[in-house]
Amino acid sequence: MPGLYTNGKFDLAGFAVGVVEKNKLLPKTNIIPNDVLLGLPSNGLHSNGYSLIRKIFLEKKISYSKKFLNKTTFGSILLKPTIIYVKPILKIIESINLKALAHITGGGIAENLGRVLPDKLGAELSSKELDFEKNNSIYKWLNYECRLDPIEMLKTFNCGIGMIIVVPKKDLEKTIAVCRAIKQPIKYLGKITNSTKEVVFN
Repeated sequence: MPGLYTNGKFDLAGFAVGVVEKNKLLPKTNIIPNDVLLGLPSNGLHSNGYSLIRKIFLEKKISYSKKFLNKTTFGSILLKPTIIYVKPILKIIESINLKALAHITGGGIAENLGRVLPDKLGAELSSKELDFEKNNSIYKWLNYECRLDPIEMLKTFNCGIGMIIVVPKKDLEKTIAVCRAIKQPIKYLGKITNSTKEVVFN
């Protein structure tokens, strides 16, 4: 992690370990074409891609205290705490036959979603549901003002989606209703396809 681990500095990390019944392990083996991909929005970068962010700010000589779109500072945007999705996911699992979860961390959507796909299946997603064009979005700023290639951004950042869930097509409306009831925003992203391990953005 360039620019972070330097002489005289150290990283303090922690973790938690849990157990799960074998029949509840994800991803399940019954993922099929046309299963639905739904996205839980992120609230920002979620701690990923900061080596690139620091390089951009250094090269462009941008201060973290500078106002972003005349509102909050870049520093405030970059320091937003990562959303933890445990509570809404557990609520969804209570009612829905959830087939897989993809936490969108380092490596972006394609890499993290690809990890939960069976070998002979792929995924097709709509780029319009990502935050490249969203007003006041840090991703739009990175794309347009910093001229970052969208393909590279998809490999580095979550681009507005923090978690992707895979559910049967027949459970789409029910899943949306559950999320509405627990006040969890959710986006329809796309579907599972027959393209072997390929994640495609339209």
